[in-house]
Amino acid sequence: MKYAIIMVFGLAVAITAAERQREALDRGLVALKRADGSVYVGWRLFAEDPAGLAFAVHRTPAPAGGEVLATATATTDYVDRAIPATGALTYWVVAQAPGQEPVVSKTVTVDLAQEARDYLSIQLAPEIKGFMHPAVADFDGDGSLDYLVKTPDSYLMPDGGSWHRDTRTYKVYAYTHAGKLLWKNDLGPAIEMGNWYSPHLAYDFDGDGKAEVALKAGETINDPAAQPRRDAEGRVIDEHEYLSIWDGATGAVLARAPWPSQEGNTGYNDVSRNLLGVAYLDGKSPAIIAVRGTYGVIRITAFRYHDRQLTELWAWDSTQESAPGYRGDGSRNGPGSHFLHAADVDEDGRDEIIYGSLVLDDNGKGLWALARTKQGEVSPGGHPDGHFVADILPSHPGLEIFYAYEKWHNRNGACLVDARTGQLIWGTDAKTGHFHKAGLCADIDASHPGMECYARDQELSTKDQTHAWLWAADGTVLGQGNSQDWGEQPDTVYWDADLQREVIRGNTIVNYPDDGYAFPMTGCARTLLVADILGDWREEIIRSTPGNELRIYTTTIPAEDRRPTLLHDPIYRIDVANNGMGYPQSPMVSRCLEAGK
Repeated sequence: MKYAIIMVFGLAVAITAAERQREALDRGLVALKRADGSVYVGWRLFAEDPAGLAFAVHRTPAPAGGEVLATATATTDYVDRAIPATGALTYWVVAQAPGQEPVVSKTVTVDLAQEARDYLSIQLAPEIKGFMHPAVADFDGDGSLDYLVKTPDSYLMPDGGSWHRDTRTYKVYAYTHAGKLLWKNDLGPAIEMGNWYSPHLAYDFDGDGKAEVALKAGETINDPAAQPRRDAEGRVIDEHEYLSIWDGATGAVLARAPWPSQEGNTGYNDVSRNLLGVAYLDGKSPAIIAVRGTYGVIRITAFRYHDRQLTELWAWDSTQESAPGYRGDGSRNGPGSHFLHAADVDEDGRDEIIYGSLVLDDNGKGLWALARTKQGEVSPGGHPDGHFVADILPSHPGLEIFYAYEKWHNRNGACLVDARTGQLIWGTDAKTGHFHKAGLCADIDASHPGMECYARDQELSTKDQTHAWLWAADGTVLGQGNSQDWGEQPDTVYWDADLQREVIRGNTIVNYPDDGYAFPMTGCARTLLVADILGDWREEIIRSTPGNELRIYTTTIPAEDRRPTLLHDPIYRIDVANNGMGYPQSPMVSRCLEAGK
């Protein structure tokens, strides 16, 4: 990776790559026995792969005719049907580009004695009884994505009557892709139970080929007997709060910097709302974005990590902006949300920060914010429980943002806006009360251009059964009410051979419109992450089980075409990384997939 010095506020303080940094992934080879006795084999295509690249599929023991099963050029998968009755089969692929030396992948082995299944399993430490916010990144530099999990599985809220003192402490575990435990750290009693107290990221921040872990931590790492300051009810009031960087391969603490200040926040609930994100502020190197606050004062600080040092690039807080929409009053009217996005909304080659109803330019200055009006409540703005960023409406230039707001609106409580300017494109005409969590935004219907948008009004849908909607990208209502009530937060996944995502409803993958297809994911607690982490461009589903198992569902449906791994899509990769916080959501692709591209 090439680096150069850049200037920030007139000082040569930051290091940046000479081109946009991207993970050096391996082929992500996966092989699974199918119900009909055949074996499905899938692998990655890279964005930089030449159009004429062919893959020779090898196997041992070799079938009749030699170990090369086939040469694949149309897809990056293969179904092996010449299967012996017993034993084990080992597969690998060889990339063959014209005029270049062949490149051999890693191998995977299938035990034919195992029952057919559509998932891989990693057995976690026996003491892990459920986990939250899994993250994927290459910790050891071998090109395979490894796993980070945090336990116990506690989503305790800091507000209202749901908070109670919990004497447990969070433990963070790192496992290789093969299931080997790399390390375990205990956050100690300075971090309370609940997903808002310690967001985390797993990402290669310094470009050395090995991912680090970034998270909010206190002074009590691996010191569970420590006694941070607490109030009379047991809430932590110790202000020793840090952005901490850990070595992904060993768990060692490499650097830390102060977390954004509590000063000026309206109370414990807002002080305790914290988020982390990745953004390429210079268009080339990943920066770490630390956030405190959702409903009241919001503080956001950008850092660069390099040579075991954290350097502050800029710091922003909502009180420095005079325009309406940036400031909250602490009563859920604030602009912040429960997820953080980064995307190049103004097409200057550098990422902006999209945090709910506000957007910060790459230099840490306010770009725009949506202000919810006090009279009439027809203007979109305030606190959205869910927001999604992509080229949602292809006929509109640039990127768009779909919002689903928590506070009531007479109109436009769910809406689509221009990501560059915040200008309203369309919004719902109905009065809405509380769109809870995220809803969804994905291309699930091939008969309508662009991505479909879904949201359910938690407050009003229980009264008249009409306040759940599915919209086409242009705002056309495709379904409403009970027939379209999929719950608060359905996920979506690229699973079958077409270019639309399927809908994950509870423990089942279904098509939309419903054509009778239903893939059950039995024996699991819930979906925790959807991401393209193995095989071809289609996605995997990480789920927890009632025991200590991390289960990775992956499709064995033969593909119809091939395309690069979704991890090489900038918006998608950042969304995958940012799922270590808040309300997780299915990652967005930059634009709808098109056949042959």
